[in-house]
This record gives sequence, C-alpha cells and structure tokens, in this order.
Amino acid sequence: MSRETDSNADTSRVVEDYLKNLLGASEWGGKSLSVSGLAERMGVAPSTASENVRRLDKLGLITHAPYRGISLTERGRKLALKMVRKHRILETYLHQKLGYPWDQVHCEAEILEHAASDKLIAAMDKALGHPKNDPHGDPIPTIEGDIPPVSTRPLSEAPLNTSATVARINDINPALLRFLQSVGVVPGVVLTPIEKIPEAGIMQLKINNHQVTLGKPAVKAIWVTD
Repeated sequence: MSRETDSNADTSRVVEDYLKNLLGASEWGGKSLSVSGLAERMGVAPSTASENVRRLDKLGLITHAPYRGISLTERGRKLALKMVRKHRILETYLHQKLGYPWDQVHCEAEILEHAASDKLIAAMDKALGHPKNDPHGDPIPTIEGDIPPVSTRPLSEAPLNTSATVARINDINPALLRFLQSVGVVPGVVLTPIEKIPEAGIMQLKINNHQVTLGKPAVKAIWVTD
C-alpha cells in the first residue's frame, strides 16, 4: 500500500469519527456541538477540531457558522448513521457470538468499523437475527439509515418511588460498565429511584429488593424509560 493510500485511509477514518461523534452528541436529546465541545468529545486540541470542521464543511457533510453549533447535512447524517450502524452491529456480534464482555466491545468496534465492509456487516446482522439494540441498549440504525425514535430520559430526571426500565448505558467508561453490571444495573433491568442527593450527585435505587447507591458519573451514564 502506498503512502498516498495510507493517507487517504487516515483521512477517511478521521471524517468517519467526526461524523459519528457529531451524531452521537445529539442522538439522546443533546444540543449540537460547538467546535470546542467537539474538540472535548474527540479528545483533541480546539485548533485540530477547527481544522477538521472546515474540512467537513468543504466536503458538504456539515454546516457551521462561527459561534453556532455544528449541524450535519443530509449527506453527513446518512454517512454518520452508516458508521453508527457498523459500530453497534460489531459490538453486538463481538458480545453475542464471540463472547466479548460488554465493557470491551466499544474499543474493539472503534477499530474494526473503519475496515468492515458493508457485505460483512450485512452478514453479521443476519447471523445475529437483525438485532434492534446493541449490548448497551443503543438502537441500531436500519440499513436504510433510519434510527428508531427512543422515548427515554436521564436517570437523574426519573421520579422517585416509580419504577423505570434501564434503556441505555453510556459505553465510554469500561470500569463504570463493570461496576454497573456488578450491582445489577444493565439494559432491561427494572429499578426504582428512592432518594436523590443532588448536592453530592448521589442517587439511591432499589433493584430486586436490594438497594444500590450510585454516584454522579454512574447516574449520568444511565437513561431509562417508563
């Protein structure tokens, strides 16, 4: 492979990562990202994010005005959904077919998604029985690029003494995923918030007749449905 081909592949990976993160920021009701917000999410310097935003704008994948949020164009959103679909099918395949723990699949999928062909992803999807959600509860976009509407809210907004079902858990922090699994907080489990201590960022829950205390990072990572 030539250096030019390597460079083009690197550029493509950067474009795909930026589009996927822009979509992810707004998927669960968040606001569109600013350049500084995108830089923080990507873990890069603001100058690097700014340069790549200009590149994406020139490619017609985003729209961006100074001091305003970044928005995906129709083409940009289509490509972003394609990458999200690849990522979540890969996570699901690694977990269900290869036995990867749910706290390890995100990092593996981040690497594999750029190399996996559409044919391979289609074969994995078929082998899995066309799953609707990945191991963390995130909805998997359809092959047509549609993503089902998700009626959820942050755990922090769930009313006290009312049952709720865990719908989705942020998969960025593997250690947090391992902790949540150890206390029984996984997608599909029914829990009941019984006390909130916002000053300390603590919430107490009841799960299967036992109590669990979660700190702010854990509470922030969990989304529920009624």
